[in-house]
Amino acid sequence: MDALGTKHESIRNLVADVLRRLPGTELIVVDWWKPDPYAIGLALRSDPGRLAYVSRPPGFGGMYLLSCEFAAKPELEPHHNLEADPFDDLDSLASVIAEHLGAA
Repeated sequence: MDALGTKHESIRNLVADVLRRLPGTELIVVDWWKPDPYAIGLALRSDPGRLAYVSRPPGFGGMYLLSCEFAAKPELEPHHNLEADPFDDLDSLASVIAEHLGAA
């Protein structure tokens, strides 16, 4: 998870928190947003095409935005982006991430 070194502390803390809340889950960091320190993708090692994209934009009142994404066909964009949902509760956020990734 070397990509986390370039991310804002709130994103690093989020990933650590999600990992603690989902013990035994083999999460990988998918960082297609290297220039954005406030965004990260999480996926299961066994299914890297199913992505939970989480961002915490500055000035957004401490809320996290979660977009649950699925792999698209190769000729299309890398993922089908679904609407982003706001979360202020890490338990709820981790639960939705786990359910989307199939780790629940």
